[in-house]
Amino acid sequence: MAFNSLAAVERSTDGRTNPMVNPGAIATTILLPGTDEQKWQCLADGLSRFAGHELDVDQEVYVRVGDESGQPGRGPVARRPRLAGL
Repeated sequence: MAFNSLAAVERSTDGRTNPMVNPGAIATTILLPGTDEQKWQCLADGLSRFAGHELDVDQEVYVRVGDESGQPGRGPVARRPRLAGL
């Protein structure tokens, strides 16, 4: 399943899905304190600690997803807020 696929969300009848599907990622960033830049840094630092090494954003994928949706990094979920719980 693609990282930005809504299939997991659409198939779930109980609301439980992989938290790294975009709706979960968006909800996570909403809960972080600070500006957008500070939220990103907090998330990147936390995930890097969890991974045991510094993680990088694949800029090619980030730009491509933004090109498809008009909003970088949000992909198709930005067009379907009901599924994201927003």
